Amino acid sequence: MRTDRSQGRPGGYNPRTYGDPDEPDRRAKALQSRKEKFAALNRFVTKAGGWVTSIPGDYLVTIECTEGSSLPEKLQDLGYRLREVDRRERMISNATTEEIVDLCHNKTRTLSHAGLVPVIVYSFEL
Repeated sequence: MRTDRSQGRPGGYNPRTYGDPDEPDRRAKALQSRKEKFAALNRFVTKAGGWVTSIPGDYLVTIECTEGSSLPEKLQDLGYRLREVDRRERMISNATTEEIVDLCHNKTRTLSHAGLVPVIVYSFEL
């Protein structure tokens, strides 16, 4: 019989096959559940004007929202315990807008410009 010399175990040893045989299934189901919760949370945060910046399925969620946003209060109302982590700036596509009046054609156009906006970074457990 071949052995793994570094561990003194029989060849082909796989620690995942020992112990509770249902453990891999439980982990997979828990990860899938977190991914589904994460997807729903991502839709909610995006619709409220924020950004989720953490890895899908991770238990620790990181979001960014603009200063003065009601998103943190909405999430706290849903039972999440938010912790402010940082304040920084984020580049967004419509940071500033301007209206241009075309006097020749009697029309007004609105243009958006990219720019930096201050955001607050929060983290919480899913």
